[in-house]
Amino acid sequence: MRARAASILLDLIDTRLPPPFADLSRHLHVEFPVRRLARARTCWLNEGWFSQHGLPLDDEATRASVEAACAEAWGFAAPQESDPPDTFEGAPFSAWADRYGAPSGSMHGGSGRTTTRGRFNVKGAGRTPLVSDGSDWYHTHGCMWLEEAIRETINATVADALFPLGAVPVVAVIDAGCRYRWRDGAVGARRALVVRPAFLRVASLMRSIYFGSSGRVGSDQWIDAGRVADLWTSCHDRREPGRTLFKAFEAQGEQYGFGSMLRLWPGPPFASNMTLDGRLVDFGSFRALRDWTRVQGEVSSHGFGREEALIRAAARTLERLAGSFGRPLRTDELVERFEEGRAKGVRDALHGHGVGVGSADHDVIIRTWRAQQARTAPLHGAGEPADELPCLPRYPTLEREALLVRTQTFVDRLPDDDAARAQEIRSFIEGRLAEVLS
Repeated sequence: MRARAASILLDLIDTRLPPPFADLSRHLHVEFPVRRLARARTCWLNEGWFSQHGLPLDDEATRASVEAACAEAWGFAAPQESDPPDTFEGAPFSAWADRYGAPSGSMHGGSGRTTTRGRFNVKGAGRTPLVSDGSDWYHTHGCMWLEEAIRETINATVADALFPLGAVPVVAVIDAGCRYRWRDGAVGARRALVVRPAFLRVASLMRSIYFGSSGRVGSDQWIDAGRVADLWTSCHDRREPGRTLFKAFEAQGEQYGFGSMLRLWPGPPFASNMTLDGRLVDFGSFRALRDWTRVQGEVSSHGFGREEALIRAAARTLERLAGSFGRPLRTDELVERFEEGRAKGVRDALHGHGVGVGSADHDVIIRTWRAQQARTAPLHGAGEPADELPCLPRYPTLEREALLVRTQTFVDRLPDDDAARAQEIRSFIEGRLAEVLS
């Protein structure tokens, strides 16, 4: 590997750096021990991202060096009691988890399975200290399954390419080289890690009032209060106290408006997956829809076309916090910014596909959209066949349940050989991306 490329790589993945945004508050992160996974192997790299950062993966030697360096930097996890002894190697070292809250206060103290090391966070690296002791297994195991990591990568890469403000990109996928082990010794799903540049959330500005200890200096609640106070000071211009959040809400609206016209839904806009810079992140609920029907799960406010309820709940919490820190902010102002952004996103999506205001296609689309938004259907229902709108693309590859089944079937058939498995994973991801983006 050439000296310049090696220098760029070392700079990009320098794990000696403090966690990003730590300068905004010493309370933003919690440190905890992790260990290196003995058989971790990089199985996918975001070639476009590395090229943009001066490191094109244009020969096998460079690719092999980058894959090895990524596995070394990010192939780690927090050990669990049920892990076999040969899961890890080497001595423990430090990683960090970022604290954040929620409009409802949150039982967790922040990231439950995402750890930060260097400029990046690693999703699926085991349970962090910010997980509530009272939560169920599903919310506490801290792992990411390989099937889930592959879908996350496909959706994040597509969103980064298609949406106006992009997405927090998946930089690498690490095959953890192990499976989840249940306490009785039974073998579960293959594990993986997704690596992304670190980011701040709207929820970073919110309290987590139900987590951990309280009543003394240094308690979890004392730390949480300090984090929120620090961030409200450091993330806001005193002359324009709402500017950061105005931009964040407008940007999210633009993303949701754009996606809604293309029938690509990021999922419910929870404050924890709303970034302060507007990029989309966390793609467990991301999906292509067959039409504009208001599909929803068990909670109506978590459905397509019903985003305003969650946006208003987040805005109401932020108004209350802003007032407590002497930075007046109104709920309606934030909701209005979201709606303004959504209208812009709708216009831009239609304009980008040659649909001008007043055109015949525009009138047909608006009529169809209104008719379909007037009805509701189950989120996981089979649905009706999609209406044909030739001027707008469809993305059947990204229909969530179909992609999940397709990916799980692929994972179930993977070979045990590490090198062969990595090659097949890379080919599968690239194949699905080509179906959508080519």
